[in-house]
Amino acid sequence: MPCVNLESLSEEMNFNMVTCGGQATVPIAYAINQAADSEYTEIISCISSNYGFSQTWDMELIEEAVSVIKHARLGALLIPGIGTITDLKEAYQRGVRAVRIVTHVTEADMSLQHIKAAKDMGMFTAGFLMMVHMAEPEQILEQAGLFKDAGVDYVNLADSAGHLLPEEVRKRVSLLSEKLSIPVGFHAQNNLGLAAANSLAAVEERASYIDGACAGDWAQEPETARLRFLRHCWNV
Repeated sequence: MPCVNLESLSEEMNFNMVTCGGQATVPIAYAINQAADSEYTEIISCISSNYGFSQTWDMELIEEAVSVIKHARLGALLIPGIGTITDLKEAYQRGVRAVRIVTHVTEADMSLQHIKAAKDMGMFTAGFLMMVHMAEPEQILEQAGLFKDAGVDYVNLADSAGHLLPEEVRKRVSLLSEKLSIPVGFHAQNNLGLAAANSLAAVEERASYIDGACAGDWAQEPETARLRFLRHCWNV
């Protein structure tokens, strides 16, 4: 990673750079911790024959991040079926202390064994429901209840497609905030330019955790999609 350890390699004739996941995450963790100890740092990565194999092993990226964090809690994201309990245990051994167990909004039951394994290791554990635009608030509450009963520390709702409007966010977050006895979080996408508005709506409905990012993936948020949505809904 040039911005982290290039000087130490100045005498080497051959070296490899880590893949984009590591280039994006480790330097951020390194830079933040030069100024102040961040409370939480999360690495999101997946390895599967369906997704393509990384040239750098996930565990090496975790070790690099751990090496520059002094007091923060390093986290990871795990999708059951892609990541395994064995992977989770190894990540813990290498320094991960928080994990988000991720499922589709209608498939929380796929995560129960993984949640139990994480909690048995003493990890801070979130149940993460993706694509929440595809389910009504009552159905989301039912799925979140499975997470709660499994012992998660909080439930996070992800507008993974960037589809929701603020009022739709309010309906989902307010119901969970009222009915669940554990905190609720919200993850926005900016496909329609509404990530900030949706996050504020979630906060106003008592969301305790709001996701943010240092940089967005503009390629996944084409302006044409926003314009088509606005024209379809409001004839703009």
